[in-house]
Amino acid sequence: MCMGSLPLPLPSSLYSLSLQVAMGIPGLWKLIDSCKQVRPLTELAVSEGYERGKGERFDIAVDASGLICKCTPVFRHQHHTAGENPELRTIFYVMARLTRLPSRVLFVYDGPERPKVKRNKKVKSTPHWMTQSVQQMALLFGFHNHTAPGEADAELARLSRAGHVHAIMSDDVDCFIFGAFQVIKFPNTKDDGDNVHVFQAGQINVQIGLSMGGLMLVAVLAGGDYDTVGLKGCGAETACGIAQYGLGDSLLHMARFYTGQELSDALHSWRDELREILCHDPHDHVGRKNPALADTLSDSFPCLDVLHAYARPLTSWSQGRSVPLEPSGHAAQPNVQDLAVFCSRRFGWSAEVIHSKFKNIVWPGVFIQTLLKLSTHVVLSE
Repeated sequence: MCMGSLPLPLPSSLYSLSLQVAMGIPGLWKLIDSCKQVRPLTELAVSEGYERGKGERFDIAVDASGLICKCTPVFRHQHHTAGENPELRTIFYVMARLTRLPSRVLFVYDGPERPKVKRNKKVKSTPHWMTQSVQQMALLFGFHNHTAPGEADAELARLSRAGHVHAIMSDDVDCFIFGAFQVIKFPNTKDDGDNVHVFQAGQINVQIGLSMGGLMLVAVLAGGDYDTVGLKGCGAETACGIAQYGLGDSLLHMARFYTGQELSDALHSWRDELREILCHDPHDHVGRKNPALADTLSDSFPCLDVLHAYARPLTSWSQGRSVPLEPSGHAAQPNVQDLAVFCSRRFGWSAEVIHSKFKNIVWPGVFIQTLLKLSTHVVLSE
C-alpha cells in the first residue's frame, strides 16, 4: 500500500465537518445525491491525474471561505473546552491531509465585492477574522492562495471551466450553477475515512436532466442565496421538473446575452411559456398541474438582480480584470520549521506535542511532496 493511501489519524474536532451549513439551494444536494460517486480521495487524485493525465498532478481548488464558515459554528458553544484556536486547528488537519495527495492545491477566498446581502442577511465586506491565519498556514503547507474579487464559489467554477483545476472542494451547490465541472464535497472523515463524495456536472445532466441553465432555474424558482423565496410555493423538486422543459437553458442565454428591451421582451415570452407548463405540464415532467402556482407568477419575475447574480457573477475573468495565472509546474514544499513555530504560537502546542503530531500527520505529506518534486525533476531532465 502506498503511503498516500493510508488514512490520517485525525482528531474528533475534524469529524464535525459533517455539520450542515446552509449554502446554495436548500434540498438540491439531496435531489442530485444519486449522481454522486464515492471514491478514495487518494485514488481519485492518482487516477485522474497521473494515470489519465499522463503524469500531470491532480489540481484542486478549495473553497476556503466555505471551509472557514463550516468550521466556525462547531465550537460556538464549546470554545472554552476545545483548546486554543480550535477552528484554525481543524483546518490544519484538513491541510495536512491534502499534502498527502499528488496535487497542487489552491485555496480560494471571498473578495471585497461580494453581494451585499445573502440569504436575507447583510454580508460583511471585510475578510473573516480567520482568513489571514488560514492564508499564512496554507503557504506554510506549500499551497497557493487566491482571493476572488467577488464570491469564492463563482471564482472556483470559473477556474474549473477555464481548465486551471481538475476539481473543486466545496459544500456549496452553487458551484454547479456557476458552471463547475467536478465538485468534491468536504469529507466526513469519521464516517468515510479516505472516501469522498464526488459530483460531476455531466452526470447530473445525464441522470437528473439538469444542465447549468436548469440548475440556475431551480435556484430562481425554489430560492437560493440571493432570493430565499423564489416563486412562492415552488419547491426544488417542482423546479427540477420544470427545468426538464428547457426553460433554464433559455433563461441563462437571455440573462447572459440580452439587455434592455430585448431582455424584457424575451422574459415576457418566457413567463408565458412557464405559465403554460405550470398549468398543463404537457409531458408530465413535473408530475402534476400547478394552476395556482401559475397565478402567483408576476410580470416582475424573475428579479433581474438575482438573475444576473447567477448568470453574470463577478470573477477575475470579468471585463477589465486580470485573469489569475495557472499554478507553477510544481507545488511548493511544506516549511516544517516555520509550521512548527506557527503551531506553537497559535495552538499552544509544546515541543513534545508538535513532535508527536508532526510524526503522524505532517511528515507523511512532506515525504509525498518531496518524492513528487524528485519525480518532476527526473521527468524534466529526460
